Amino acid sequence: RRFTKQEARLVSSLMEFFKEEKEGGARISVRRPAERLAAATGFSVTTIHLMYRDPESFPEAGEPESRTRLPVCANDPEAIAAIHAVMLSMREARKSPSLRSLYARLTTEYDFPYHMATMHRALPRIGYELRPRRTYGEYIKEQDFAKRQRTVYLTRLRHYRAEGREIFFQDESWVDARTRTKMRWWNDEVFGEDTEKVVSGKGQRSILSGVGSAKSGWLGGWDSFFCSHKVTQVHDDYHKDMNATVFNEWLTSKVIPLMPDRSVLVVDRASYHLVRTPETRPPAAKNKKDFLVWLREHGVQLLDSTGRDWTAESDETILSRAKADGTGGINRAELERLAQENLPAPIYEGQVLVEGANRDLKYLILPTHHPELNPIELMWGRMKGFVERNNTTYNINEVEALVKEEFLRVTAEDWAGCERKAMKYEAMYWDLDQQDEDSEEEEKS
Repeated sequence: RRFTKQEARLVSSLMEFFKEEKEGGARISVRRPAERLAAATGFSVTTIHLMYRDPESFPEAGEPESRTRLPVCANDPEAIAAIHAVMLSMREARKSPSLRSLYARLTTEYDFPYHMATMHRALPRIGYELRPRRTYGEYIKEQDFAKRQRTVYLTRLRHYRAEGREIFFQDESWVDARTRTKMRWWNDEVFGEDTEKVVSGKGQRSILSGVGSAKSGWLGGWDSFFCSHKVTQVHDDYHKDMNATVFNEWLTSKVIPLMPDRSVLVVDRASYHLVRTPETRPPAAKNKKDFLVWLREHGVQLLDSTGRDWTAESDETILSRAKADGTGGINRAELERLAQENLPAPIYEGQVLVEGANRDLKYLILPTHHPELNPIELMWGRMKGFVERNNTTYNINEVEALVKEEFLRVTAEDWAGCERKAMKYEAMYWDLDQQDEDSEEEEKS
Protein backbone atom coordinates (compact mmCIF):
# COMPACT_ATOMS: atom_id res chain seq x y z
CA ARG A 1 0.00 0.00 0.00
CA ARG A 2 1.05 3.62 -0.29
CA PHE A 3 2.34 5.09 2.96
CA THR A 4 1.53 8.59 4.16
CA LYS A 5 3.99 11.36 4.96
CA GLN A 6 3.01 11.13 8.62
CA GLU A 7 3.98 7.46 8.71
CA ALA A 8 7.28 8.18 6.94
CA ARG A 9 8.11 10.96 9.40
CA LEU A 10 7.33 8.66 12.31
CA VAL A 11 9.68 5.95 10.95
CA SER A 12 12.39 8.56 10.35
CA SER A 13 12.04 9.83 13.93
CA LEU A 14 12.29 6.31 15.32
CA MET A 15 15.40 5.59 13.19
CA GLU A 16 17.13 8.75 14.45
CA PHE A 17 16.30 7.75 18.04
CA PHE A 18 17.76 4.25 17.64
CA LYS A 19 20.94 5.60 15.90
CA GLU A 20 21.53 7.97 18.82
CA GLU A 21 21.13 5.08 21.25
CA LYS A 22 23.63 2.99 19.19
CA GLU A 23 26.23 5.75 19.25
CA GLY A 24 25.72 7.15 22.73
CA GLY A 25 23.86 4.49 24.69
CA ALA A 26 20.31 4.47 25.98
CA ARG A 27 19.35 7.88 27.32
CA ILE A 28 16.15 6.66 29.01
CA SER A 29 15.83 3.42 30.94
CA VAL A 30 13.89 0.60 29.32
CA ARG A 31 11.88 0.51 32.55
CA ARG A 32 10.25 3.76 31.42
CA PRO A 33 8.63 2.70 28.15
CA ALA A 34 6.20 5.59 27.81
CA GLU A 35 8.96 8.19 28.17
CA ARG A 36 11.21 6.29 25.75
CA LEU A 37 8.44 6.11 23.17
CA ALA A 38 7.62 9.79 23.65
CA ALA A 39 11.27 10.70 23.08
CA ALA A 40 11.44 8.48 20.01
CA THR A 41 8.24 9.68 18.33
CA GLY A 42 8.15 13.30 19.42
CA PHE A 43 4.71 12.83 21.01
CA SER A 44 3.98 13.90 24.57
CA VAL A 45 3.82 11.31 27.34
CA THR A 46 0.10 12.13 27.80
CA THR A 47 -0.57 11.38 24.12
CA ILE A 48 1.34 8.10 24.38
CA HIS A 49 -0.81 7.04 27.34
CA LEU A 50 -3.97 8.09 25.50
CA MET A 51 -3.02 6.06 22.40
CA TYR A 52 -2.15 3.04 24.50
CA ARG A 53 -5.32 3.07 26.63
CA ASP A 54 -7.84 3.98 23.93
CA PRO A 55 -6.49 3.36 20.41
CA GLU A 56 -10.02 2.93 19.02
CA SER A 57 -10.83 6.58 19.64
CA PHE A 58 -8.43 7.61 16.85
CA PRO A 59 -9.51 7.73 13.17
CA GLU A 60 -8.45 5.28 10.51
CA ALA A 61 -5.98 6.34 7.84
CA GLY A 62 -7.68 8.78 5.55
CA GLU A 63 -10.61 9.30 7.92
CA PRO A 64 -11.11 12.91 9.07
CA GLU A 65 -10.28 13.43 12.72
CA SER A 66 -13.32 13.60 14.98
CA ARG A 67 -13.69 16.90 16.83
CA THR A 68 -15.57 15.22 19.65
CA ARG A 69 -13.11 12.54 20.67
CA LEU A 70 -14.26 10.85 23.83
CA PRO A 71 -12.18 11.66 26.94
CA VAL A 72 -10.36 8.65 28.38
CA CYS A 73 -12.28 8.53 31.66
CA ALA A 74 -15.59 8.52 29.75
CA ASN A 75 -14.60 4.99 28.67
CA ASP A 76 -13.52 3.91 32.14
CA PRO A 77 -16.39 2.10 33.95
CA GLU A 78 -14.76 2.56 37.37
CA ALA A 79 -14.29 6.30 36.83
CA ILE A 80 -17.89 6.68 35.62
CA ALA A 81 -19.23 4.76 38.63
CA ALA A 82 -17.17 6.96 40.98
CA ILE A 83 -18.50 10.16 39.39
CA HIS A 84 -22.08 8.91 39.64
CA ALA A 85 -21.62 7.92 43.29
CA VAL A 86 -20.16 11.29 44.33
CA MET A 87 -22.76 13.25 42.34
CA LEU A 88 -25.58 11.25 43.93
CA SER A 89 -24.10 11.69 47.41
CA MET A 90 -23.84 15.48 46.98
CA ARG A 91 -27.36 15.59 45.54
CA GLU A 92 -28.78 13.74 48.55
CA ALA A 93 -26.94 16.18 50.84
CA ARG A 94 -28.57 19.08 48.89
CA LYS A 95 -25.14 20.44 47.95
CA SER A 96 -24.28 22.02 44.61
CA PRO A 97 -21.15 20.33 43.24
CA SER A 98 -18.50 22.44 41.58
CA LEU A 99 -15.68 21.02 39.48
CA ARG A 100 -13.24 21.55 42.34
CA SER A 101 -15.42 19.99 45.04
CA LEU A 102 -16.32 17.03 42.79
CA TYR A 103 -12.70 16.43 41.85
CA ALA A 104 -11.55 16.74 45.47
CA ARG A 105 -13.95 14.02 46.61
CA LEU A 106 -13.09 11.78 43.67
CA THR A 107 -9.37 11.95 44.40
CA THR A 108 -9.73 11.44 48.17
CA GLU A 109 -12.49 8.81 48.22
CA TYR A 110 -11.87 6.87 44.98
CA ASP A 111 -8.20 7.52 44.08
CA PHE A 112 -9.36 9.09 40.82
CA PRO A 113 -6.43 8.82 38.34
CA TYR A 114 -7.44 11.51 35.85
CA HIS A 115 -6.87 15.25 35.69
CA MET A 116 -9.71 17.65 36.57
CA ALA A 117 -9.81 18.96 32.99
CA THR A 118 -10.25 15.40 31.70
CA MET A 119 -13.07 14.86 34.21
CA HIS A 120 -14.67 18.13 33.06
CA ARG A 121 -14.64 17.05 29.41
CA ALA A 122 -16.07 13.65 30.32
CA LEU A 123 -19.08 14.93 32.29
CA PRO A 124 -21.24 15.84 29.23
CA ARG A 125 -20.31 12.51 27.60
CA ILE A 126 -21.75 10.51 30.49
CA GLY A 127 -25.01 12.45 30.70
CA TYR A 128 -24.36 15.48 32.89
CA GLU A 129 -25.26 19.02 31.84
CA LEU A 130 -24.93 22.36 33.57
CA ARG A 131 -28.45 23.77 33.71
CA PRO A 132 -29.91 26.76 35.59
CA ARG A 133 -32.00 26.12 38.67
CA ARG A 134 -35.75 26.34 38.31
CA THR A 135 -37.24 29.69 39.12
CA TYR A 136 -40.13 30.04 41.54
CA GLY A 137 -42.47 30.63 38.62
CA GLU A 138 -41.35 27.42 36.89
CA TYR A 139 -41.89 25.52 40.12
CA ILE A 140 -45.38 26.98 40.63
CA LYS A 141 -46.44 26.05 37.08
CA GLU A 142 -45.94 22.38 37.92
CA GLN A 143 -48.21 22.46 40.97
CA ASP A 144 -51.71 20.98 40.71
CA PHE A 145 -53.53 24.20 41.67
CA ALA A 146 -51.71 26.14 38.92
CA LYS A 147 -52.53 23.44 36.37
CA ARG A 148 -56.20 23.62 37.37
CA GLN A 149 -56.18 27.40 36.97
CA ARG A 150 -54.52 27.04 33.57
CA THR A 151 -57.05 24.45 32.40
CA VAL A 152 -59.99 26.64 33.45
CA TYR A 153 -58.46 29.70 31.78
CA LEU A 154 -57.65 27.97 28.48
CA THR A 155 -61.05 26.27 28.35
CA ARG A 156 -62.92 29.54 28.84
CA LEU A 157 -60.64 31.45 26.49
CA ARG A 158 -61.13 28.90 23.70
CA HIS A 159 -64.89 29.05 24.30
CA TYR A 160 -64.94 32.86 24.12
CA ARG A 161 -62.90 32.85 20.91
CA ALA A 162 -65.28 30.29 19.39
CA GLU A 163 -68.14 32.68 20.20
CA GLY A 164 -66.40 35.42 18.23
CA ARG A 165 -65.72 37.67 21.24
CA GLU A 166 -62.90 40.22 21.12
CA ILE A 167 -60.24 39.43 23.74
CA PHE A 168 -58.64 42.39 25.53
CA PHE A 169 -55.52 41.84 27.64
CA GLN A 170 -54.67 44.11 30.59
CA ASP A 171 -51.58 44.42 32.74
CA GLU A 172 -49.49 46.87 34.77
CA SER A 173 -45.81 47.65 34.56
CA TRP A 174 -43.46 50.50 35.45
CA VAL A 175 -40.51 52.61 34.29
CA ASP A 176 -37.99 54.38 36.50
CA ALA A 177 -36.52 57.81 35.87
CA ARG A 178 -33.01 56.30 35.70
CA THR A 179 -33.93 53.44 33.38
CA ARG A 180 -31.04 52.90 30.96
CA THR A 181 -29.21 50.17 29.08
CA LYS A 182 -26.73 48.07 31.05
CA MET A 183 -24.26 47.79 28.16
CA ARG A 184 -23.07 50.20 25.45
CA TRP A 185 -20.39 50.46 22.79
CA TRP A 186 -17.36 52.47 23.88
CA ASN A 187 -13.96 53.35 22.46
CA ASP A 188 -11.52 55.28 24.67
CA GLU A 189 -9.50 56.45 21.66
CA VAL A 190 -12.58 57.91 19.96
CA PHE A 191 -14.68 59.04 22.93
CA GLY A 192 -11.99 59.62 25.50
CA GLU A 193 -12.30 58.73 29.17
CA ASP A 194 -15.75 57.75 30.42
CA THR A 195 -16.72 60.60 32.75
CA GLU A 196 -20.48 60.05 32.83
CA LYS A 197 -21.89 60.68 36.27
CA VAL A 198 -23.47 57.63 37.87
CA VAL A 199 -26.28 58.26 40.34
CA SER A 200 -27.41 55.69 42.90
CA GLY A 201 -31.01 54.52 43.11
CA LYS A 202 -33.74 54.30 40.50
CA GLY A 203 -35.30 57.72 40.87
CA GLN A 204 -39.01 58.36 40.56
CA ARG A 205 -41.22 55.62 39.21
CA SER A 206 -44.11 55.82 36.79
CA ILE A 207 -46.81 53.15 36.92
CA LEU A 208 -48.18 52.02 33.57
CA SER A 209 -51.45 50.21 32.89
CA GLY A 210 -53.02 49.51 29.53
CA VAL A 211 -55.52 47.36 27.65
CA GLY A 212 -55.26 46.12 24.11
CA SER A 213 -56.28 43.48 21.57
CA ALA A 214 -55.19 42.13 18.21
CA LYS A 215 -58.24 43.72 16.56
CA SER A 216 -58.27 47.18 18.15
CA GLY A 217 -54.68 47.71 19.28
CA TRP A 218 -54.47 49.88 22.40
CA LEU A 219 -57.98 50.44 23.73
CA GLY A 220 -58.87 54.13 23.62
CA GLY A 221 -55.39 55.32 22.67
CA TRP A 222 -53.22 57.39 24.99
CA ASP A 223 -56.20 58.99 26.74
CA SER A 224 -57.19 55.61 28.22
CA PHE A 225 -53.62 54.58 29.08
CA PHE A 226 -52.71 54.86 32.76
CA CYS A 227 -49.33 56.54 33.26
CA SER A 228 -48.68 58.22 36.59
CA HIS A 229 -45.66 58.79 38.83
CA LYS A 230 -47.75 60.16 41.69
CA VAL A 231 -46.93 57.38 44.14
CA THR A 232 -46.06 58.00 47.76
CA GLN A 233 -43.19 55.52 47.95
CA VAL A 234 -41.22 53.51 45.41
CA HIS A 235 -41.09 49.79 46.23
CA ASP A 236 -39.03 46.99 44.71
CA ASP A 237 -42.32 45.39 43.67
CA TYR A 238 -44.34 47.86 41.61
CA HIS A 239 -47.59 46.09 42.61
CA LYS A 240 -47.26 47.78 46.02
CA ASP A 241 -47.54 51.15 44.30
CA MET A 242 -50.93 50.20 42.82
CA ASN A 243 -54.12 49.39 44.74
CA ALA A 244 -57.69 48.26 44.15
CA THR A 245 -59.16 51.75 44.52
CA VAL A 246 -56.96 53.26 41.79
CA PHE A 247 -57.41 50.22 39.55
CA ASN A 248 -61.20 50.13 39.90
CA GLU A 249 -61.52 53.88 39.26
CA TRP A 250 -59.42 53.60 36.10
CA LEU A 251 -61.39 50.51 35.02
CA THR A 252 -64.71 52.29 35.49
CA SER A 253 -63.78 55.58 33.82
CA LYS A 254 -61.30 54.64 31.08
CA VAL A 255 -61.75 50.98 30.14
CA ILE A 256 -65.27 49.59 30.51
CA PRO A 257 -67.01 52.43 28.59
CA LEU A 258 -64.74 51.79 25.57
CA MET A 259 -64.96 48.00 25.48
CA PRO A 260 -67.19 46.67 22.67
CA ASP A 261 -70.21 44.62 23.66
CA ARG A 262 -69.59 40.90 24.24
CA SER A 263 -65.85 41.41 24.66
CA VAL A 264 -63.58 39.84 27.29
CA LEU A 265 -61.12 41.50 29.67
CA VAL A 266 -58.18 39.27 30.69
CA VAL A 267 -56.28 40.24 33.85
CA ASP A 268 -53.52 38.59 35.86
CA ARG A 269 -53.62 37.60 39.53
CA ALA A 270 -52.31 40.80 41.08
CA SER A 271 -53.84 41.29 44.52
CA TYR A 272 -55.86 44.37 43.48
CA HIS A 273 -57.44 42.38 40.62
CA LEU A 274 -58.67 39.76 43.07
CA VAL A 275 -60.26 41.87 45.80
CA ARG A 276 -63.44 40.02 46.74
CA THR A 277 -66.79 41.64 47.25
CA PRO A 278 -67.77 42.05 50.94
CA GLU A 279 -70.29 39.20 50.66
CA THR A 280 -67.68 36.67 49.50
CA ARG A 281 -64.68 37.65 51.60
CA PRO A 282 -63.38 35.15 54.17
CA PRO A 283 -63.15 36.17 57.84
CA ALA A 284 -60.67 39.00 58.16
CA ALA A 285 -59.48 38.23 61.70
CA LYS A 286 -58.54 34.98 63.40
CA ASN A 287 -60.22 35.21 66.84
CA LYS A 288 -63.36 33.33 67.89
CA LYS A 289 -65.61 36.37 67.98
CA ASP A 290 -64.82 37.40 64.41
CA PHE A 291 -65.33 33.86 63.15
CA LEU A 292 -68.68 33.73 64.94
CA VAL A 293 -69.79 37.09 63.52
CA TRP A 294 -68.86 35.97 59.99
CA LEU A 295 -70.73 32.66 60.39
CA ARG A 296 -73.84 34.50 61.64
CA GLU A 297 -73.74 36.92 58.71
CA HIS A 298 -73.59 34.02 56.25
CA GLY A 299 -76.31 31.98 57.94
CA VAL A 300 -74.12 28.97 58.74
CA GLN A 301 -75.52 26.34 61.10
CA LEU A 302 -73.30 26.12 64.20
CA LEU A 303 -72.66 22.43 64.78
CA ASP A 304 -69.91 21.43 67.20
CA SER A 305 -67.84 18.22 67.04
CA THR A 306 -70.53 16.27 68.90
CA GLY A 307 -73.25 17.32 66.46
CA ARG A 308 -74.98 19.71 68.85
CA ASP A 309 -76.61 22.72 67.19
CA TRP A 310 -75.66 26.04 68.85
CA THR A 311 -77.31 28.26 66.25
CA ALA A 312 -80.12 29.37 68.56
CA GLU A 313 -77.76 30.19 71.44
CA SER A 314 -76.61 33.77 71.99
CA ASP A 315 -73.10 34.83 71.04
CA GLU A 316 -72.28 35.44 74.71
CA THR A 317 -73.29 31.90 75.60
CA ILE A 318 -71.26 30.35 72.79
CA LEU A 319 -68.15 32.40 73.46
CA SER A 320 -68.26 31.97 77.22
CA ARG A 321 -68.73 28.22 77.03
CA ALA A 322 -66.04 27.60 74.38
CA LYS A 323 -62.93 25.92 75.82
CA ALA A 324 -59.48 25.50 74.35
CA ASP A 325 -59.67 21.72 74.71
CA GLY A 326 -62.89 21.52 72.70
CA THR A 327 -65.20 20.72 75.59
CA GLY A 328 -68.19 22.71 76.74
CA GLY A 329 -69.02 24.39 73.44
CA ILE A 330 -67.65 25.40 70.06
CA ASN A 331 -63.97 26.28 70.27
CA ARG A 332 -61.98 28.45 67.87
CA ALA A 333 -60.79 25.53 65.74
CA GLU A 334 -64.37 24.38 65.13
CA LEU A 335 -65.50 27.89 64.23
CA GLU A 336 -62.63 28.21 61.78
CA ARG A 337 -63.47 24.82 60.28
CA LEU A 338 -67.09 25.86 59.78
CA ALA A 339 -65.96 29.09 58.10
CA GLN A 340 -63.61 27.26 55.74
CA GLU A 341 -66.27 24.69 54.82
CA ASN A 342 -68.81 27.42 54.04
CA LEU A 343 -66.72 29.94 52.14
CA PRO A 344 -68.80 31.32 49.24
CA ALA A 345 -67.47 31.19 45.69
CA PRO A 346 -65.28 34.25 45.13
CA ILE A 347 -66.73 37.22 43.28
CA TYR A 348 -64.25 40.02 42.57
CA GLU A 349 -64.85 43.75 42.55
CA GLY A 350 -63.36 44.09 39.08
CA GLN A 351 -65.57 41.24 37.89
CA VAL A 352 -68.66 43.00 39.22
CA LEU A 353 -67.68 46.24 37.47
CA VAL A 354 -67.05 44.54 34.12
CA GLU A 355 -69.83 41.98 34.06
CA GLY A 356 -72.32 44.29 35.76
CA ALA A 357 -72.27 46.73 32.84
CA ASN A 358 -75.17 44.82 31.22
CA ARG A 359 -73.33 44.51 27.90
CA ASP A 360 -72.40 40.81 28.09
CA LEU A 361 -68.79 41.59 29.05
CA LYS A 362 -66.61 38.88 30.63
CA TYR A 363 -63.84 39.05 33.25
CA LEU A 364 -61.22 36.32 32.77
CA ILE A 365 -58.28 35.69 35.13
CA LEU A 366 -54.94 34.33 33.97
CA PRO A 367 -53.35 31.39 35.81
CA THR A 368 -50.70 32.35 38.33
CA HIS A 369 -47.12 32.86 37.08
CA HIS A 370 -47.95 32.57 33.36
CA PRO A 371 -46.88 35.95 31.91
CA GLU A 372 -46.13 34.32 28.55
CA LEU A 373 -49.90 33.91 28.05
CA ASN A 374 -50.39 37.69 28.19
CA PRO A 375 -49.26 39.40 24.94
CA ILE A 376 -49.11 42.80 26.63
CA GLU A 377 -45.92 41.62 28.36
CA LEU A 378 -44.18 41.84 24.98
CA MET A 379 -45.47 45.38 24.61
CA TRP A 380 -43.94 46.34 27.94
CA GLY A 381 -40.61 44.91 26.82
CA ARG A 382 -40.74 46.93 23.63
CA MET A 383 -41.62 50.18 25.42
CA LYS A 384 -38.99 49.74 28.14
CA GLY A 385 -36.34 48.93 25.55
CA PHE A 386 -37.12 52.17 23.74
CA VAL A 387 -36.91 54.13 27.00
CA GLU A 388 -33.59 52.52 27.92
CA ARG A 389 -32.02 53.37 24.56
CA ASN A 390 -33.24 56.98 24.49
CA ASN A 391 -33.25 58.09 28.13
CA THR A 392 -30.62 60.83 28.40
CA THR A 393 -32.04 63.18 31.03
CA TYR A 394 -33.14 60.70 33.74
CA ASN A 395 -36.14 62.92 34.36
CA ILE A 396 -39.45 61.15 35.02
CA ASN A 397 -41.42 63.58 32.84
CA GLU A 398 -39.06 62.98 29.92
CA VAL A 399 -39.29 59.22 30.52
CA GLU A 400 -43.08 59.39 30.34
CA ALA A 401 -42.77 61.35 27.10
CA LEU A 402 -40.65 58.52 25.70
CA VAL A 403 -43.28 56.02 26.83
CA LYS A 404 -45.94 57.99 24.97
CA GLU A 405 -43.77 58.27 21.86
CA GLU A 406 -43.35 54.49 21.63
CA PHE A 407 -46.96 53.89 22.68
CA LEU A 408 -48.22 55.84 19.67
CA ARG A 409 -46.08 53.73 17.31
CA VAL A 410 -47.80 50.49 18.32
CA THR A 411 -50.40 49.31 15.82
CA ALA A 412 -53.07 46.61 15.84
CA GLU A 413 -50.74 44.54 13.63
CA ASP A 414 -48.09 44.72 16.37
CA TRP A 415 -50.66 43.52 18.88
CA ALA A 416 -51.69 40.70 16.56
CA GLY A 417 -48.07 39.53 16.32
CA CYS A 418 -47.72 39.48 20.10
CA GLU A 419 -51.01 37.61 20.49
CA ARG A 420 -49.89 34.97 17.97
CA LYS A 421 -46.85 34.30 20.14
CA ALA A 422 -49.05 33.98 23.22
CA MET A 423 -51.33 31.57 21.35
CA LYS A 424 -48.38 29.28 20.67
CA TYR A 425 -47.93 28.96 24.43
CA GLU A 426 -51.67 28.40 24.80
CA ALA A 427 -51.49 25.46 22.38
CA MET A 428 -48.41 24.06 24.11
CA TYR A 429 -49.99 24.16 27.57
CA TRP A 430 -53.26 22.77 26.25
CA ASP A 431 -51.47 19.76 24.77
CA LEU A 432 -49.44 19.23 27.95
CA ASP A 433 -52.52 19.34 30.16
CA GLN A 434 -54.36 16.93 27.86
CA GLN A 435 -51.41 14.52 28.03
CA ASP A 436 -51.43 14.75 31.84
CA GLU A 437 -55.15 13.95 31.89
CA ASP A 438 -54.62 10.97 29.58
CA SER A 439 -51.79 9.69 31.78
CA GLU A 440 -53.94 9.97 34.92
CA GLU A 441 -56.78 8.08 33.25
CA GLU A 442 -54.38 5.30 32.19
CA GLU A 443 -53.05 5.01 35.74
CA LYS A 444 -56.58 4.74 37.13
CA SER A 445 -57.53 2.11 34.59
